[in-house]
Amino acid sequence: MKLCYKRITLTVPVGLLRWLKGRMDYRRAAGGAPVDADGRGLLICRHGCWDLPKGHVEAGESLRQTALREVEEETGLACRLAAGPPLKTYHIYRLFGRWHLKQTAWFHLHTPLRSPEPAPQHEEGISRAEWVDAELWHRRLARSYGTLRQLSRQWTL
Repeated sequence: MKLCYKRITLTVPVGLLRWLKGRMDYRRAAGGAPVDADGRGLLICRHGCWDLPKGHVEAGESLRQTALREVEEETGLACRLAAGPPLKTYHIYRLFGRWHLKQTAWFHLHTPLRSPEPAPQHEEGISRAEWVDAELWHRRLARSYGTLRQLSRQWTL
């Protein structure tokens, strides 16, 4: 498994990942990579860094439900799930004096419209939401967080 800390990506055995889950505050999140009818991908700019919409799983919610809800909250776009299983990424971070391990499930998503207008959720630190072609989508994510660099290498739009 790949585990990211800041801009470093490490390959760790599954057993080590299980061990970390038992010793850190473990969080689950889900998000998506929306694609419009023209084949362009959506990116958001959160706190000055290109990102994909995502968020924490709420009680009683499935990963799929979380991904759809978070994308709609953060971009205003109602999407539907594409076929295929999610890609899962893991990263660790320190917050309020505690270490956290977060697993994020990423889903391929589609919008039924050609270039629907996204509405960035400013209260979540999202300043922009843009539809971009596949080349720019990959280039921006390649300079983003370690988990998104990993996702960009494994996915095509």
